[in-house]
Amino acid sequence: DPQYWDRNTQKSHGNEQVFRDDLETLRNRYNQSEGASSHSMKYFYTAISEPSQGLPQFVTVGYVDGQVFSHYDSNSRKEQPRVSWIEKVGKEDPQYWDRNT
Repeated sequence: DPQYWDRNTQKSHGNEQVFRDDLETLRNRYNQSEGASSHSMKYFYTAISEPSQGLPQFVTVGYVDGQVFSHYDSNSRKEQPRVSWIEKVGKEDPQYWDRNT
């Protein structure tokens, strides 16, 4: 597929701004509760070519400092909070999870 790398480059450019926004939100929220000055944020993407019945074909898990803070899978098709401090973001910004799904 000759356009494969061009498509993936465009996806990465789009994700870059989302990740920057997420990092800023998390930095503001997480620093209030933990007091640390720097953090790591990682996303792990898993795709299964032939999942068993009930298993999602695609999963994304977001971590801050090794703690799971968000989860998405192709069955639910919705980004979900996994810790209380990020749930507050969704309450203050009702579109946060829709933007990040």
